[in-house]
Amino acid sequence: ATMDPLGLFARAMRPFASNSSLTQSASLASEDNLYQLGLAIVRQTDSSPRGCQATMRLIDDFQQRMTKDWEGYLPKIYTTGRIAFVAQISKSMEYDAVLSAVLSIAIVSALFYVAFRRFIPLLGICATLILSALVSLALGMLFFKSINVIAIGFFSILVGLGVDFSLLLFGRYQQARRAGEGHAQAVFCSVRDIGAAIFYVVCTTAIGFFALNFSKSAGFAQLGTLVALGVTMAGLFMVLFLFLFFKRVKPVEKVDFLLLGATKFVKAAFREPRILLGIALAVLIAGAVIALGSFIPLNFDTSPLSLQPKTIPAAIALQVMSTELKQESDPIRVLVTPHNQQEAYERWHRLDDAFKEGLKSGYLKFATTPAAFMLNPQRIDENRALLKGIDFNQVKQTVRDTLEKNGFAVDAFQSVFVLLDKLQAEQTSSGLPDWTKIFPEKSSWWFLINQFFSDDQRTESG
Repeated sequence: ATMDPLGLFARAMRPFASNSSLTQSASLASEDNLYQLGLAIVRQTDSSPRGCQATMRLIDDFQQRMTKDWEGYLPKIYTTGRIAFVAQISKSMEYDAVLSAVLSIAIVSALFYVAFRRFIPLLGICATLILSALVSLALGMLFFKSINVIAIGFFSILVGLGVDFSLLLFGRYQQARRAGEGHAQAVFCSVRDIGAAIFYVVCTTAIGFFALNFSKSAGFAQLGTLVALGVTMAGLFMVLFLFLFFKRVKPVEKVDFLLLGATKFVKAAFREPRILLGIALAVLIAGAVIALGSFIPLNFDTSPLSLQPKTIPAAIALQVMSTELKQESDPIRVLVTPHNQQEAYERWHRLDDAFKEGLKSGYLKFATTPAAFMLNPQRIDENRALLKGIDFNQVKQTVRDTLEKNGFAVDAFQSVFVLLDKLQAEQTSSGLPDWTKIFPEKSSWWFLINQFFSDDQRTESG
């Protein structure tokens, strides 16, 4: 029971399997033996992203210490599994969220400065956006016990929408100052003319993102809630606090080429609306043809793997393992929850027969089932009844006489007598022993057992 499950004992048990092809996908080495799969059990109590990241740091440290003094050919080590995926994906998403937020702030700040050549209002916009994000995040933490990493990306959306509010307010303020209005009157004109538009934009945007709460994905639901809160706070704070940074802003003296161009366009549109309508109609028809035409199919990738970063080490390791061991990188698992041992035996053997048919027809490439572990309770009762009719004292005496008669040392066959003693003890037993207590805690067989059986011993997978 303490030997490698794919070692001598497994080879001895293989003839008992009705179809050896069911065990092909359980290989721990490639055909040329240059790729070896090592399995590890990690006693981890914290399954959160932070806990997985801490465990991966220990694993990486172990790999560095192991290969530090390695002489000769240095093997390349891959690490995959749930802990590796959670640690690396969460770390990658955290990095992406921070990077997108910083890039968003940097890009919109650069665009604002290029458009208006003002630095103090830019600081006010950034401060207001950060305040809106912090208030929204605080409110979100009151609603949710924990924030999904996907939801942290709301800051990038908030920056884009919040900057739109600030540009509209500041643009109208600049227009009023250019017309000769004072600071206070320009602020009044900006809030009067743009405030109502901001209110309606906040309402429509918040409603649209709140609709994500109907999604079955917790990450998207939290994202929608945080964006809705962030847009609301940004609209409110921009109107209330943004003009505190405009007091020292001087009226624009240079010619606003964008304003002149927009004015000429509007006048031309009103003067010759047919030309503009014709161009718009042509663009609309072209877009409809492209969208509804079958020559450019629109495919939606609904696989959860599409959210997985493609370059994380755990995904690369899984692909290498799939290639070298000729396994499926994304296998399908069948779960069975039987009520008793008889039901487990019947259901798994029916599935085992179905898998064999799938292998013969080529519909399935590989399949592994715990059918070999599912014993027939009726057969067990028959064997136990037969066991009770055996006189093991006579059997042991016959074995001893036969060994002595043929010149063998009896002491060399003590394992035979130990087995007979155990079988004799089973004559008075009323049931099978608990197999979960047979194997030592560090037995290699747990890798094979954990592949099929859940912790509660009532659900098996294949």
